[in-house]
Amino acid sequence: MGTLVKPTEPISDGARWVHGITDEMAARARPFGKILTRLRQVAKVSGMGPYPC
Repeated sequence: MGTLVKPTEPISDGARWVHGITDEMAARARPFGKILTRLRQVAKVSGMGPYPC
């Protein structure tokens, strides 16, 4: 799932350097609540979840 999430605060310089995502790119993204349902579906199908210890 390659989706940007609209941040609740400006992206830090360090995060911008590491990930290459700018405030302008993220400004067009949807808020986390709008992608949560899809994220849960993807996680369930792919088996993503807590690592079993």
